[in-house]
Amino acid sequence: MKKINLAATALLFAFSFSLAQKTYALTSSEVISAIDKAKVLDASIRVNAQVTPDLVYVSTYKNPKANDHDCKIEAVLLAKTVMDLDSKVPRVEVRFFHQNALSRYKKWYGDG
Repeated sequence: MKKINLAATALLFAFSFSLAQKTYALTSSEVISAIDKAKVLDASIRVNAQVTPDLVYVSTYKNPKANDHDCKIEAVLLAKTVMDLDSKVPRVEVRFFHQNALSRYKKWYGDG
């Protein structure tokens, strides 16, 4: 009897844990494709994306002619593009890397 209760408890715990985890029908490829289609960034600038349960990361290079205000506007547009793909995405982090120093970047967040 104890083994059955323990098994039932474990099964219930696993089921409730799987329901609590956030899942998106969104892939990194879809995020990149949507950003490319939205034409927020210059076509020559590469974009990378990573989808995690709590955050979607978008990484790109900073346009050398862009100032911080320009990057903030681009970050908002990129975040909107991602959140339009899946309304369950709670947060998007956009990182603009410097072309000459990949260890340097600025980041902005967009919250849903």
